[in-house]
Amino acid sequence: MMIVGVPFYARCGAEVVNTKDLEVDPDEALVVDGEKVGDRGDGVACYFQDAETLCMRSCAFRRMGVGVSVWELGQGYGALVEALACDCDKL
Repeated sequence: MMIVGVPFYARCGAEVVNTKDLEVDPDEALVVDGEKVGDRGDGVACYFQDAETLCMRSCAFRRMGVGVSVWELGQGYGALVEALACDCDKL
């Protein structure tokens, strides 16, 4: 079930995206800059080094035309590819 209203902010370059206005799966962990703000319920959380790394990974997959979920980037790194306003043209 998708929910709206997760109090979670993601910084991406100069863009700050407030995901409380986005639909987020409550069963997926949401982590920004190493700060855990969500949990799947089994103690597993996705961590990424920083917003720039997340944007680069997100944009790389987008350039390949692949939609990537939070858990599909591997190595515990999450993406929220469609949710973050990464400016792929500048990366």
